[in-house]
Amino acid sequence: MAAREFRIAINQLADTEPIIYQLLGAAHEKNSNPKEAITAYENYLRLAPNGSLAPAVRSMVEQLKAQAPD
Repeated sequence: MAAREFRIAINQLADTEPIIYQLLGAAHEKNSNPKEAITAYENYLRLAPNGSLAPAVRSMVEQLKAQAPD
């Protein structure tokens, strides 16, 4: 349900609030959807490559990619 709400926020705010992508990624992680989490986190990094959360988000992406089956 949280992921759905974050999608609504993304549709309303377009690409002006990168934090929404980070929150969406976290929601997907909690729901065991690693591919969707990676996509959301990568969108955060696209919008805020030097943001305060960027190092942590990069680490999460690397961990999820390492855990994901090919």
